[in-house]
Amino acid sequence: MADDWALTLGNIDALYAHDCSVSLWLRCAGSMNAAVLANRPLTNDANVGWGVGALDGHNVSWTAVGSLPRRVDLHPPLLDGAWHLVTATFNRGANELLTYLDGRLHGATNISASGLAPLSAGWPTLVGAGADGAYAAQADVDDLGIWRRTLAPAEVAELYDKGQRGMALLDPYTPPPVIVSAPASQTVFPGAPARFSVAAFGSGLAYQWQRDKVAVVGATNDMLSFSAVQPADAGSYTVTVANAAGSVTSAAATLRVLAPPLGATSLAIDLTAYYTFDAHAGGIVSNAVRAAGYPGFAQDEAVLCGAEEIGEAPGMARSLRILVVGRHEAEAERAQAGGKPG
Repeated sequence: MADDWALTLGNIDALYAHDCSVSLWLRCAGSMNAAVLANRPLTNDANVGWGVGALDGHNVSWTAVGSLPRRVDLHPPLLDGAWHLVTATFNRGANELLTYLDGRLHGATNISASGLAPLSAGWPTLVGAGADGAYAAQADVDDLGIWRRTLAPAEVAELYDKGQRGMALLDPYTPPPVIVSAPASQTVFPGAPARFSVAAFGSGLAYQWQRDKVAVVGATNDMLSFSAVQPADAGSYTVTVANAAGSVTSAAATLRVLAPPLGATSLAIDLTAYYTFDAHAGGIVSNAVRAAGYPGFAQDEAVLCGAEEIGEAPGMARSLRILVVGRHEAEAERAQAGGKPG
């Protein structure tokens, strides 16, 4: 809008007496004390009414009947030459004025001492100047919306997202996904199960898990499960959630795989056979402590023939030098010596 030009919305005091919301896109640059939207003259802060201005420190300002002037300074500054969405919601019952900048909540302030004090003094609401036509602004304004209720934060976010995507206020809208619960890091032993999960809000959601920034083939659900973790599975895992409106990637969760625990308990796992080479009598040595039914292993005691004790190995009961191994060979040796086969 050029200097000294303004658009009047008429006297809408009845709107300001109840819950209401105002939102508009604006772009202005330079340094100016000017009104973008107001229902009061800006010659004095004590004038009853409210407005949106370009000057830092006065971006949203208002004075209710019988109350002191109030101001909100929005950041980043509105005079940076970029488009910004400014939204204000008035909740009379809660005595609360919420200000938003670019779809995000900026702050909350009370409206007046009671929340019910009038915010108008009979002036029209103008776009581009104060209510008396003074303090005209040079600014671009787009998509001004006025509601007779308070907008929810999600609705303000929708207004901003639509503007970013070149959509009109009333265009059908599918919000981009939002992750509400990200996957958590885990530490497990090899062979243990593990599971990552994500919770997201949105419609038409699709998922893709990544390990160390590389897509995991077939991992396209909200859960990634491992029935038995292997050391090669260790890494940094993220998940991207997408729909027609956009995508979002979770923070990384780490899967740490510990070295297997040491000790007798782990040594016993999958032990198929164990030969002590300890017991011996008359050259016949029985030594099978464990032969767990694995194919090819004898299920009774194995026998060593011609074994010669050569002393103890460190930590062992005794050590043997083995000359002949096997039950059949042992029986042949005894038969040849006149002994009775077993």
